Amino acid sequence: MAAAAVLASVGAGVFVAGKIGPGHGGAPPAPGSPGPVGSTAPVTSPAANTQLPGAAAMATLGSYLRRSASVRPTIQPAIDGVRGCSESPSSGEATLQRAIDTRQDILNALPSLSVSGLPNGTQLVSTLTTTMKDSITADKDYQSWMKDFANQGSPCGPDPNQHSHYAAAVTVSNASTTAKDGFVAIWDPMAPRYGQQAYPSTGF
Repeated sequence: MAAAAVLASVGAGVFVAGKIGPGHGGAPPAPGSPGPVGSTAPVTSPAANTQLPGAAAMATLGSYLRRSASVRPTIQPAIDGVRGCSESPSSGEATLQRAIDTRQDILNALPSLSVSGLPNGTQLVSTLTTTMKDSITADKDYQSWMKDFANQGSPCGPDPNQHSHYAAAVTVSNASTTAKDGFVAIWDPMAPRYGQQAYPSTGF
Protein backbone atom coordinates (compact mmCIF):
# COMPACT_ATOMS: atom_id res chain seq x y z
CA MET A 1 0.00 0.00 0.00
CA ALA A 2 2.81 2.42 0.86
CA ALA A 3 4.54 1.79 -2.46
CA ALA A 4 1.30 2.41 -4.31
CA ALA A 5 0.80 5.68 -2.48
CA VAL A 6 4.31 6.82 -3.40
CA LEU A 7 3.76 5.97 -7.05
CA ALA A 8 0.45 7.83 -7.07
CA SER A 9 2.10 10.84 -5.50
CA VAL A 10 4.90 10.85 -8.07
CA GLY A 11 2.40 10.49 -10.91
CA ALA A 12 0.40 13.44 -9.64
CA GLY A 13 3.55 15.53 -9.39
CA VAL A 14 4.47 14.75 -12.98
CA PHE A 15 0.96 15.68 -14.13
CA VAL A 16 1.05 19.02 -12.31
CA ALA A 17 4.55 19.79 -13.59
CA GLY A 18 3.34 19.14 -17.10
CA LYS A 19 0.55 21.68 -16.61
CA ILE A 20 2.68 24.48 -15.23
CA GLY A 21 6.01 23.84 -16.87
CA PRO A 22 7.68 25.86 -19.64
CA GLY A 23 5.62 26.25 -22.76
CA HIS A 24 2.21 26.10 -21.08
CA GLY A 25 -0.13 28.48 -22.81
CA GLY A 26 1.53 28.40 -26.22
CA ALA A 27 4.56 30.02 -27.75
CA PRO A 28 5.45 33.55 -26.63
CA PRO A 29 4.66 36.40 -29.02
CA ALA A 30 7.38 37.58 -31.36
CA PRO A 31 9.42 40.50 -29.98
CA GLY A 32 7.73 43.80 -30.70
CA SER A 33 4.35 42.25 -31.59
CA PRO A 34 1.58 44.09 -29.79
CA GLY A 35 -0.88 41.29 -29.07
CA PRO A 36 -4.26 41.92 -27.45
CA VAL A 37 -4.46 44.47 -24.67
CA GLY A 38 -4.20 42.98 -21.22
CA SER A 39 -2.98 39.61 -22.54
CA THR A 40 0.40 39.90 -20.86
CA ALA A 41 0.42 38.13 -17.49
CA PRO A 42 1.29 40.52 -14.66
CA VAL A 43 4.78 40.19 -13.24
CA THR A 44 4.44 39.47 -9.55
CA SER A 45 6.94 39.05 -6.76
CA PRO A 46 6.67 36.85 -3.66
CA ALA A 47 5.99 40.01 -1.67
CA ALA A 48 3.06 41.04 -3.85
CA ASN A 49 -0.26 41.25 -2.01
CA THR A 50 -3.02 40.35 -4.43
CA GLN A 51 -5.58 41.14 -1.76
CA LEU A 52 -4.68 44.84 -1.69
CA PRO A 53 -7.47 47.16 -2.87
CA GLY A 54 -7.22 47.65 -6.62
CA ALA A 55 -4.77 44.78 -7.16
CA ALA A 56 -6.49 43.69 -10.39
CA ALA A 57 -6.38 47.22 -11.80
CA MET A 58 -2.68 47.52 -10.92
CA ALA A 59 -1.98 44.23 -12.69
CA THR A 60 -3.79 45.45 -15.80
CA LEU A 61 -1.97 48.78 -15.78
CA GLY A 62 1.28 46.89 -15.37
CA SER A 63 0.50 44.83 -18.48
CA TYR A 64 -0.17 48.05 -20.43
CA LEU A 65 3.13 49.54 -19.31
CA ARG A 66 5.05 46.44 -20.35
CA ARG A 67 3.46 46.58 -23.80
CA SER A 68 4.35 50.24 -24.21
CA ALA A 69 7.86 49.58 -22.88
CA SER A 70 8.32 46.80 -25.47
CA VAL A 71 8.03 49.26 -28.38
CA ARG A 72 9.74 52.22 -26.71
CA PRO A 73 13.33 51.12 -27.58
CA THR A 74 12.51 50.87 -31.29
CA ILE A 75 11.37 54.46 -31.78
CA GLN A 76 14.52 56.55 -31.33
CA PRO A 77 16.74 54.25 -33.43
CA ALA A 78 14.22 54.54 -36.28
CA ILE A 79 14.21 58.33 -36.02
CA ASP A 80 18.00 58.48 -35.83
CA GLY A 81 18.32 56.01 -38.71
CA VAL A 82 16.14 58.07 -41.05
CA ARG A 83 17.81 61.29 -39.97
CA GLY A 84 21.27 59.81 -40.56
CA CYS A 85 20.30 58.09 -43.84
CA SER A 86 21.06 54.62 -42.49
CA GLU A 87 17.38 53.61 -42.57
CA SER A 88 14.82 54.27 -45.28
CA PRO A 89 11.85 56.51 -44.49
CA SER A 90 9.44 53.66 -45.27
CA SER A 91 11.19 51.39 -42.77
CA GLY A 92 11.13 54.13 -40.14
CA GLU A 93 7.43 54.75 -40.80
CA ALA A 94 6.66 51.04 -40.32
CA THR A 95 8.50 50.95 -37.01
CA LEU A 96 6.61 53.97 -35.76
CA GLN A 97 3.31 52.51 -36.92
CA ARG A 98 3.86 49.47 -34.71
CA ALA A 99 4.42 51.79 -31.76
CA ILE A 100 1.32 53.81 -32.68
CA ASP A 101 -0.82 50.66 -32.93
CA THR A 102 0.37 49.38 -29.56
CA ARG A 103 -0.21 52.69 -27.81
CA GLN A 104 -3.58 53.18 -29.48
CA ASP A 105 -4.74 49.78 -28.23
CA ILE A 106 -3.77 50.81 -24.70
CA LEU A 107 -5.47 54.18 -25.06
CA ASN A 108 -8.66 52.51 -26.31
CA ALA A 109 -8.73 50.16 -23.32
CA LEU A 110 -8.09 52.70 -20.55
CA PRO A 111 -11.63 54.17 -20.34
CA SER A 112 -13.10 50.76 -19.48
CA LEU A 113 -10.57 49.98 -16.75
CA SER A 114 -12.20 49.91 -13.32
CA VAL A 115 -9.96 51.47 -10.67
CA SER A 116 -12.49 51.22 -7.87
CA GLY A 117 -10.61 50.79 -4.60
CA LEU A 118 -7.20 51.56 -6.13
CA PRO A 119 -5.53 54.47 -4.33
CA ASN A 120 -4.82 57.25 -6.84
CA GLY A 121 -6.38 55.07 -9.52
CA THR A 122 -8.16 57.94 -11.26
CA GLN A 123 -4.94 59.98 -11.43
CA LEU A 124 -3.01 56.99 -12.77
CA VAL A 125 -5.49 56.44 -15.58
CA SER A 126 -5.70 60.17 -16.35
CA THR A 127 -1.95 60.69 -16.60
CA LEU A 128 -1.41 57.48 -18.55
CA THR A 129 -4.16 58.54 -20.96
CA THR A 130 -2.42 61.88 -21.53
CA THR A 131 0.88 60.08 -21.96
CA MET A 132 -0.49 57.71 -24.61
CA LYS A 133 -2.24 60.53 -26.50
CA ASP A 134 0.88 62.70 -26.57
CA SER A 135 3.11 59.77 -27.52
CA ILE A 136 0.83 58.80 -30.42
CA THR A 137 0.72 62.40 -31.65
CA ALA A 138 4.52 62.65 -31.52
CA ASP A 139 4.92 59.33 -33.35
CA LYS A 140 2.55 60.51 -36.10
CA ASP A 141 4.45 63.78 -36.44
CA TYR A 142 7.70 61.86 -36.84
CA GLN A 143 5.98 59.71 -39.45
CA SER A 144 4.88 62.82 -41.37
CA TRP A 145 8.46 64.07 -41.34
CA MET A 146 9.63 60.73 -42.76
CA LYS A 147 6.92 60.77 -45.43
CA ASP A 148 8.05 64.20 -46.54
CA PHE A 149 11.58 62.88 -46.96
CA ALA A 150 10.23 59.99 -49.04
CA ASN A 151 8.09 62.31 -51.19
CA GLN A 152 11.10 64.53 -51.88
CA GLY A 153 12.98 61.51 -53.18
CA SER A 154 15.90 62.15 -50.85
CA PRO A 155 16.21 60.48 -47.45
CA CYS A 156 18.82 63.02 -46.37
CA GLY A 157 17.58 66.55 -45.91
CA PRO A 158 18.59 69.69 -44.04
CA ASP A 159 18.55 70.06 -40.27
CA PRO A 160 15.40 68.16 -39.21
CA ASN A 161 14.78 70.70 -36.46
CA GLN A 162 13.90 73.13 -39.26
CA HIS A 163 11.16 70.78 -40.47
CA SER A 164 7.71 71.64 -39.10
CA HIS A 165 6.61 68.04 -38.45
CA TYR A 166 9.88 67.15 -36.76
CA ALA A 167 9.76 70.24 -34.57
CA ALA A 168 6.13 69.48 -33.65
CA ALA A 169 7.08 65.91 -32.75
CA VAL A 170 9.83 67.10 -30.42
CA THR A 171 7.45 69.53 -28.69
CA VAL A 172 4.74 66.92 -28.15
CA SER A 173 7.29 64.31 -27.09
CA ASN A 174 8.50 66.68 -24.38
CA ALA A 175 4.90 67.13 -23.23
CA SER A 176 4.53 63.35 -23.11
CA THR A 177 7.62 63.09 -20.91
CA THR A 178 6.09 65.62 -18.52
CA ALA A 179 2.93 63.51 -18.32
CA LYS A 180 5.06 60.41 -17.73
CA ASP A 181 6.84 62.18 -14.89
CA GLY A 182 3.46 62.73 -13.27
CA PHE A 183 2.48 59.11 -13.80
CA VAL A 184 5.64 57.52 -12.40
CA ALA A 185 5.55 59.86 -9.40
CA ILE A 186 2.35 58.04 -8.41
CA TRP A 187 3.05 54.61 -9.87
CA ASP A 188 6.61 53.89 -8.69
CA PRO A 189 5.99 54.21 -4.93
CA MET A 190 2.96 51.90 -5.23
CA ALA A 191 4.37 49.33 -7.67
CA PRO A 192 6.49 47.18 -5.30
CA ARG A 193 3.56 46.56 -2.94
CA TYR A 194 1.59 45.14 -5.85
CA GLY A 195 4.48 43.18 -7.33
CA GLN A 196 4.74 45.51 -10.32
CA GLN A 197 7.79 47.03 -11.99
CA ALA A 198 8.78 50.66 -11.41
CA TYR A 199 9.69 52.72 -14.48
CA PRO A 200 11.67 55.82 -15.35
CA SER A 201 9.71 58.36 -17.37
CA THR A 202 11.72 57.32 -20.44
CA GLY A 203 11.03 53.62 -19.92
CA PHE A 204 7.66 53.29 -21.61
